[in-house]
Amino acid sequence: MSSIPYLKNHRWLDLTRDERFFCAELYFALKQPAAFNAFTNRLNEGLKKSGRPTLDPSEPWEVGLEVAFYRDYIHALGAPVNHVLTHEIGSTAYSRKRTFDLCLFGQDKLVIVEAKVHQGLKSDQLEEFTRDAEAISRLTGLAEENILLVGLWSSRYTTRGAESRDPRAVEFHRSVQEKFDAILHWNDLGLQGPRFDQAHDLFQVADGLFSRAPGAFTQGASAR
Repeated sequence: MSSIPYLKNHRWLDLTRDERFFCAELYFALKQPAAFNAFTNRLNEGLKKSGRPTLDPSEPWEVGLEVAFYRDYIHALGAPVNHVLTHEIGSTAYSRKRTFDLCLFGQDKLVIVEAKVHQGLKSDQLEEFTRDAEAISRLTGLAEENILLVGLWSSRYTTRGAESRDPRAVEFHRSVQEKFDAILHWNDLGLQGPRFDQAHDLFQVADGLFSRAPGAFTQGASAR
């Protein structure tokens, strides 16, 4: 892809740090059976470590991107009496605004992937995921143990949390490990992404974007 003059002779690839962009690329990659199998094999390694149910890639699976789960489910299939769509999740309420980055829909399992690229998690997000598992189970009848939460972010983010000298950061990192059923890193998905340049694929680039400083370019990017 050629450079673009009004981007100061860069590509948009060189500038973007939005996880939605990289999730879209992963979504299309997972449409290929070989890539999907490789991804689920890597995911199963993480699920086994936490003692969670693993996935059978030979079963029928559907991949969803930017999934507005509650909104679309209830509009199409309805909800129990007195259960409503609103802007918050509660005992009988489901957020019409809640969106998941990626989902894998199986016959008896739902995998929710929470992706980050430039930023990390916030503490209140961890509680949201717990409420989501409860709400989805209540709405669909799917066993809560089969609703699997997967974190996908930079290996640099994981390393920083594990090696921090701040006790609060260490404790937060520990709580993240407990809340997520598996954690994957952009540079270790088990599959190769689209080519970014001769030395990097797009998912390797995503891994290097955590906390990229203003004015810096994506790993491997240079003025053309």
